[in-house]
Amino acid sequence: MDQFFHIKENFINSDLCGQMINQYKADQNFVDSDTRLVNESMFTINELYLNDPNVVNQWTPFVKDIKEKLDNEVEEYLKNFATVKLGSYNFSHGVFWEQEEFTNVPLHFDSEFAIEKDQEDPIRNFFCIVYMNDNFEGGQLAFPVQKKIFEPKKGMLIIFPTSYMFPHMTTPAIGGSRFLMRLTYYLNKEKKIADGGY
Repeated sequence: MDQFFHIKENFINSDLCGQMINQYKADQNFVDSDTRLVNESMFTINELYLNDPNVVNQWTPFVKDIKEKLDNEVEEYLKNFATVKLGSYNFSHGVFWEQEEFTNVPLHFDSEFAIEKDQEDPIRNFFCIVYMNDNFEGGQLAFPVQKKIFEPKKGMLIIFPTSYMFPHMTTPAIGGSRFLMRLTYYLNKEKKIADGGY
């Protein structure tokens, strides 16, 4: 089961984490507070889409720096599955999240299909998240079915599947907000078909 989770501590350094938290706070006017209903529980995620035209210039250097390192980790992760490689995926975008103190994300799974308006829904087989801080208690990422709990550490990367078979949740962060970045790769279906993947 461990092959479905890829952990890299100190994936990015503490200074870079601090710079991005400060940039997020500077871009607060463009943060979307998205309230969702999941399993009869309401929760709110404060998220900043880093490809938003209002902030993309400020965030492009951060995303470029992280994505260059991330490609290597994704390639390593995909070796576990033999049938796909990094070339089967296109990097799509990054999102900066804030989980406010005393809030948590209820048990849910991330769909393998992103819902896109007026176009074909892209396939995303895995998520990459990078923790930006750990100056709080709690805030763990828990996968009850797999009996896995991950403690957030500043600069740590975790890659895991987007599938109904990997439901997960977070515990409340106590002592401050929990900040993280989510980076998304979409399956390049045409490339996969050309490689004989269907």
